[in-house]
Amino acid sequence: MGIVSNLLRSGLDVLFPVRCVGCGRSGAYICVACLSKARRPPPSPPPESGPLADVLTAFAYEGVVRTAVQHLKYRGLRSLVPEMARPMAWELAVTVPPPFTLVPVPLHSARLRERGFNQAELLARELARLLDAPLSTGALRRTKDTSSQVSTSTRAERLQNVREAFTPTGGVDGATVVLVDDVTTTGATLLAAAQALLSAGAARVYGLTFAHET
Repeated sequence: MGIVSNLLRSGLDVLFPVRCVGCGRSGAYICVACLSKARRPPPSPPPESGPLADVLTAFAYEGVVRTAVQHLKYRGLRSLVPEMARPMAWELAVTVPPPFTLVPVPLHSARLRERGFNQAELLARELARLLDAPLSTGALRRTKDTSSQVSTSTRAERLQNVREAFTPTGGVDGATVVLVDDVTTTGATLLAAAQALLSAGAARVYGLTFAHET
């Protein structure tokens, strides 16, 4: 089966060569040249209080990073997931000591049916594979079908938009949890999800995203 899969993949690569979503070079969905230009987000002070112990992110939401997120989320280019997860795994490995449990930020069932997949879950699954870490896709449910955070303009609006949007379902009592998402802006979604996990007994909650929109 592995030989057949490799032959099929080789054939597809000939017909549809892998190209960088940033510059179009063949060989990778995010090429080394474009990735080397990706800017890290400016450092933020550690949270003094609140449900999140820290929020880790790999890149600023611009350039090829923005393009990669949009191709995954809106065009369904799932082959980007391994290349996006690798820098996220590095951020996590050098900051949060194991053991920890990875929990993707869930989509509401209506949004999930519309999109067909949850990009946060795809990233969390790849992180679990890379780091050999436990994954819990059922620790949270999104019970409130919120409007897109892009449609809200202020931090207060975003906090209100996701207020009580998540319901914990258990399985995190005493655990260190890493919430995984693709992009964070004000952090309102991560804050609401972290609060729900802490109410279910999680000991500490971190946020981890591929990009931060400044």
